[in-house]
Amino acid sequence: MQIDDYHFETWHGQSAYALLEEFDAVSGALFEGRNCVAAEDVGRATVQIFPLAYGEGIVRKYRRGGLAALFLRDKFLGNRMLREFEVHLAYYRAGGPVPEPLGVSWECRDFLCQGAIATRRLAGETLLDGLIRADAAEAGEMLRLAGEAIRHMHDSGLWHADLQVKNILVSDGALWLIDFDRACQYRVLGRFGRARNLLRLRRSFEKHGRSRTDYETLLAGYGAIDIPWWLDWAYRMRGASAPMRSGS
Repeated sequence: MQIDDYHFETWHGQSAYALLEEFDAVSGALFEGRNCVAAEDVGRATVQIFPLAYGEGIVRKYRRGGLAALFLRDKFLGNRMLREFEVHLAYYRAGGPVPEPLGVSWECRDFLCQGAIATRRLAGETLLDGLIRADAAEAGEMLRLAGEAIRHMHDSGLWHADLQVKNILVSDGALWLIDFDRACQYRVLGRFGRARNLLRLRRSFEKHGRSRTDYETLLAGYGAIDIPWWLDWAYRMRGASAPMRSGS
């Protein structure tokens, strides 16, 4: 498969696509971890930063969590890395609020694959960190922009598998969506898929102790949405241990 502006390369059993204009830096980081330094506070994923001719890139190596990690560690059934890259690249080229995809690498044996994905690093912070430091007016603007960005994603037919406050970045007055692992691209995303994303995000707000007003402000930016009552109830039951505060 040929992808415009990306070069395909193999090295010691690994395969990769890397952006042509940054090929040496991206392929080196993906294949060998060349010039990479560890990033902080990345949770389950292994994330490293590396220099580019212009700016910096991030490499995220795929890692499993839970009990499966004891047996499979960093291996997955099927090429999740390439699937994420293709979805991310298509949305980037469609004008989506996502960082530039720089490349992807993978190695597959007996149907099990491991690998990494690289994107351009954005100088910013997570939506959660932004809300913690912002005053009321700044927070309101961030939340409205976040709602608009999510609406754009949904109107483009894209469903995010892990939409939460740490997968939305605030950078230079703009909002960016990240981490499209297991995301699905549809011709049209229906109200059920939209509602699942938004309710998953609400649960993330609750988990981090944010107010109901924050979530309602984001929904105002998102626009009209009809969430099925039974799905709303199911998500409320799942998140009952972390109720949302009533005030800001």
